Amino acid sequence: MVNYTKFYGKIKLNTGLVNSGWFLVSENKNGVAAIGPQVDTKIDEFTETSFVDSDVSYAVLGGQNVYLLSQMSEGPKGKVDLYNTIYGISQDKFIGDNSSIQNRTYAMVRGDELMILLRKIFSYVTGHVHAIATVPPIPVAAGNGQTSAEIDAILANSENTVLNQQIRIN
Repeated sequence: MVNYTKFYGKIKLNTGLVNSGWFLVSENKNGVAAIGPQVDTKIDEFTETSFVDSDVSYAVLGGQNVYLLSQMSEGPKGKVDLYNTIYGISQDKFIGDNSSIQNRTYAMVRGDELMILLRKIFSYVTGHVHAIATVPPIPVAAGNGQTSAEIDAILANSENTVLNQQIRIN
């Protein structure tokens, strides 16, 4: 009992406090503990959710710029070094010189937009005709009406339509 009393008497929130023992500390205001129940009532509301077991899963990642990086992957632009970055990657590794993540990664392809472009190219190629064998093809494909001008317009904006510059892979 003597040890308990000594132990209990040494429990203090700070050395200047006369009271000792167990305390209910409800909050910390500017480094000073508020002893006792909370003065301001805080109410947390929770929305009940239900779980439906399903064989499908989803992963959602959002941000102004999204990088999908593999330390094991090395593309033609070189390897992205993620060594010693378990707690985050500093901004200077993302942007800057030729070894930055921005410069060593590629814009992600929007598959639907790429397929539209490829179908139009294929349609033009399979329907094109030449007035004379040694001159460029007529700009409108025979039979399907695909124009080379429409393909040129898609290609001119493909950096923004086919490619997504904000989602990058290595």
